Amino acid sequence: MAGQSIAGIIGIIILSSLMLILSFVFSERGEGNISLLLLFAGIILAFILVFDVLRSKRS
Repeated sequence: MAGQSIAGIIGIIILSSLMLILSFVFSERGEGNISLLLLFAGIILAFILVFDVLRSKRS
């Protein structure tokens, strides 16, 4: 069970950082709507990561 949790955390970190990086790339190119969408998706994934870590520490 711990291996799946670690793999999930690593996956969410990679996805959220990729979305945040792409958000800044699209922002520089003038694509505001795509940039905001990716930014909010990255932030939501980061909150999911924090929630998962806090939930696993209680167990």
